[in-house]
Amino acid sequence: MFARFLVIVLLPGMGLPGPLYSQWSKTLHQVVDLPDTLSAFSISKDIPFDTIFWIGSDILVETRVVMTGIRESGFGYWLASDRYRWTLDLEEDRKFRPLTARRLLGGGVEEMVALRIHVPEYFLPSPDGYFRLHE
Repeated sequence: MFARFLVIVLLPGMGLPGPLYSQWSKTLHQVVDLPDTLSAFSISKDIPFDTIFWIGSDILVETRVVMTGIRESGFGYWLASDRYRWTLDLEEDRKFRPLTARRLLGGGVEEMVALRIHVPEYFLPSPDGYFRLHE
């Protein structure tokens, strides 16, 4: 009886881990179709990214997400949200940007995001920050 008391009452209060928090990581992939009539676009600089030119005709986004101090269910929630999805805004300024605004996660959660954007090789960067169709 006394041993059961130690395990049930004392151990949780002795600094032993309660719910398990860990480091979780995943690489997400997204394909964004480019319309045939598009001659230029820019990429939002809210998150640092690497640009890779490739032979395809769409934009490929590779997002590596690492979170620490979060449960697996919380990590899954953020992955399923639109937090890491991108869109090409053709109406306003032809800017390739995150679908939702970034906000802090809070609660001691740390987030690291590494972004690689694969751009069709026939779009070349220009001094004004746009990728322009090269003919």
